This record gives sequence, C-alpha cells and structure tokens, in this order.
Amino acid sequence: MKWLDGSSTELALSSVVVIERDEMPGILFIKRIQKSHSGAYWVEGDNKIASAEERMNDSRRWGYVPAHEIKGRVLLRIRRTSERKLQR
Repeated sequence: MKWLDGSSTELALSSVVVIERDEMPGILFIKRIQKSHSGAYWVEGDNKIASAEERMNDSRRWGYVPAHEIKGRVLLRIRRTSERKLQR
C-alpha cells in the first residue's frame, strides 16, 4: 500500500484505496473508486456476494467520500491459489 501524504493527488477510476472515515476513526476500509466529482470519490467494495450489511459499507450508504478520508492506495494483492500449494 502507498500511504498518501494529503496532497491533492487525483486518484484514477478503478484504483483500490484505503479509507478511514472521520466518524469511524481507526477502522480502515478497502474499496474501489467508481466515480469522482469535485474532489470526492464514489467507492464500492468488490465483493458482490457479501451480506447486505457488508455491501452497505461504501458509497451506497455514505455517499461521496471526501479526498482527505482516503489514506492510501493499494499497490499489490497477494492471493492464495490453493491450500495444497501453501503446504509444500
């Protein structure tokens, strides 16, 4: 993850970002930018099969997220391909 320094860097659509909401300090959310408008971003999670409560922890509940709440950009995702490969 690349932590952002608070400068007015415009983030690209489809970037995966780390968000810390002002009203929820200490809780970090990983979301993908879907739209941008006047320095704010519409973000949604990638998990489309999540429960209704989990799905709503994004812009469908919050609205546009101000840029200062975006704390970092995800650069790399490490994913397991299978349990068997990890055991070797």
